Amino acid sequence: MRTLKNPKLLGRIPRSGILARVAMTAPLLGVVACGAVADLSSQGGGQSNLNLTSPFQEINLTQPSGLPAPSPQDGVGGVAAGASFASSVGGENVSAQSNLGRFNPNYELATKPGEDRLAWATYWLDMTDKSHANSLILDWMAEPRAEDVWVGLSNWDKDRWIWRKLEVNSTLTPPNDLAPFIRDSDMMLACTILVLGSQQATLLKLGTDIEDPNPPPTESEELLNLNAHLGLNLDSLADYTPSTVFLDVFQTARPWIPQDVVGGPWDNGHAVNTDTDGWITSLDAGQAVATLMMVGMEGIYPSGRYICLYEGAGTLEFGGDATVAWTSPGRIGVDITPTTASTKLRIIETDALNPIRNIRLILPGFENTYEDQIFHPEFLASISDFDVLRFTKWGATVNSTVTTWSDRTTLNSFTQARQSGDNAGVSFERMIDLCNKNLSDAWVSIPHLADDDFVTRTAELFRDRLDPRLRVYVEYSNEVWNSQFIAATYARDQGLALGLSTNNFEAQLRFFSQRSQEMFDLFETVFEADPDRFVRVAAGQGSNPWVGTTILDWDADLGAVDSSTASGRFDFYATAPYFGGYLGNNPQAADTVNMTVTELLDACDADSLSVNGLGGSTEANALNATDRGISLIAYEGGQHLVGVGSAKDDDDLTELFLEANRDNRMRQIYADDMRRWSTSGGGLFVAFSHISVYSKHGSWGILESQTQDTSTAPKWLGLMDWLAEVSTPAE
Repeated sequence: MRTLKNPKLLGRIPRSGILARVAMTAPLLGVVACGAVADLSSQGGGQSNLNLTSPFQEINLTQPSGLPAPSPQDGVGGVAAGASFASSVGGENVSAQSNLGRFNPNYELATKPGEDRLAWATYWLDMTDKSHANSLILDWMAEPRAEDVWVGLSNWDKDRWIWRKLEVNSTLTPPNDLAPFIRDSDMMLACTILVLGSQQATLLKLGTDIEDPNPPPTESEELLNLNAHLGLNLDSLADYTPSTVFLDVFQTARPWIPQDVVGGPWDNGHAVNTDTDGWITSLDAGQAVATLMMVGMEGIYPSGRYICLYEGAGTLEFGGDATVAWTSPGRIGVDITPTTASTKLRIIETDALNPIRNIRLILPGFENTYEDQIFHPEFLASISDFDVLRFTKWGATVNSTVTTWSDRTTLNSFTQARQSGDNAGVSFERMIDLCNKNLSDAWVSIPHLADDDFVTRTAELFRDRLDPRLRVYVEYSNEVWNSQFIAATYARDQGLALGLSTNNFEAQLRFFSQRSQEMFDLFETVFEADPDRFVRVAAGQGSNPWVGTTILDWDADLGAVDSSTASGRFDFYATAPYFGGYLGNNPQAADTVNMTVTELLDACDADSLSVNGLGGSTEANALNATDRGISLIAYEGGQHLVGVGSAKDDDDLTELFLEANRDNRMRQIYADDMRRWSTSGGGLFVAFSHISVYSKHGSWGILESQTQDTSTAPKWLGLMDWLAEVSTPAE
């Protein structure tokens, strides 16, 4: 039996206040502002409608403007029948100007939908003199699980609900600018709470113990994302990545740098003594090792008291943006104010019999929860709209040197940010954990040197660890058709050596196809009991349809061309239908740099029409795929404004490209580009990419930082506009 806890949550909040209790069994709500707490004066209701025949649970909640005026007699609020849930369309919002909250069913705690209840209630908060609130407090009489709680705030300016997943049950940090959420006429903020209950414990009966029913059988789980429209490429995980992925910052630490204890160069080049997981086992005389974290993370990571935990005996030294506040064995308080510099950690002494290991650096306020939560709630909110997560860059696939299973990153590895040196990337376990948390399908790119044992063990890990309602898309390496990558050279050489063709490019493509099919056979053996849980992807060059047919038509078993059996080898053909790429290439770049932003965006729109409009390469690829009994999807896509060659160093061109990516009109271009993609036969679109710093190397991110207000992110908004259209059932 699972017993809901009943902690006094105010004891875990750094600022004090008194909450007005209006119902002994309901959650009590307040907002902290300068040490005071806003009273919960009354509660307003809303309408609820659940469509249980839909693949989603839909809560048709009245828009903020339609809520009844707050008054003491409004009662406790509404309670609606439903199921437990996770966000499908948005951890941040539903769709713009819409009141339809869409939640993906999650029957983890029930054998059938009718045994759960989705409880909700809308509360009014008087924000008079409290417009600078910095926390929203729920003082539960009985505490639900963190993953079961969602909070919606009323955005009066846009007349819509802004949803946040509540990872820590006691507090929720409001948006940076609270003004749009406070109604000018009466200074009221409307807050809706959604929480999982049961027939015995709805929102009004949260003090009742809940008994866990048996989990549903895993053999015939309903796959959640069969009709996925939108996926997302996650960016490389490194110490300089502008996102707060983990609550343990050390998981993104840079590989060890050998130094002298006193003086000497930044990297003295000496060997470092480590175990198989990369932890330091001993130090030579006068030796120290250093690592960096949060490089250039001003405004991304919070300032405050971080807690460093470790095992073993020795001496740790902090520098850069970090100052040690206090220290005790195995635990150090570190004050960090991230700047354009970095946080530096050094091991200057370690006991060879009990070396320092298992270092963790926990974000402020998360020491008691980081092991269970793992991922930062803001990071989870930023990916919650995407049903497929592609981990090509997380896996450092392009330059991977991984060959055997022992080469890979594991959960015990000292860092998950192995993006340099051995190029092993993030562990598969962390990829799977993220997909399980977000209820997204996983897209994994197998390193081009990986042996059969590696492939088989990868399949087994995804079969056993990935939520049985989720699928894994399997791809051999990344852009093996692209000659600038080492996997392409490897495939060419292997194809020629095997006599697959005497033509270099054809041999390269046929080897890619052949090795892909060999991998799929290994996955098929592992997933024999549930073959629908893995997806076979062949990726090719979108602008050259011949590449696709050459890949799809090669039959590895026959060692010959046979287009009629392609559907037996692949499930999807994937391309990258970017637009605007030619504008940064020479000699075109010399004309592009003289364009206005409007002229540049006109050119982008025209190129989108050329690529994804009817008669373009997308339609040609879609028809080729359909002729072979499979469908077309996109492994990457979006704008491709970046200087190439000497044009990369043209500062004026770079600035023009950055302005265009930030221009509001890019929202419409993205939405139109997606509509053209769909009209021409494209299916799932995996956008490139999540979060990145804009520079001469490209403006790839749909967000520039994890903390960016999405209302200032036109590419993100354009994708959401399209997603709202394709996700809404036809009348």
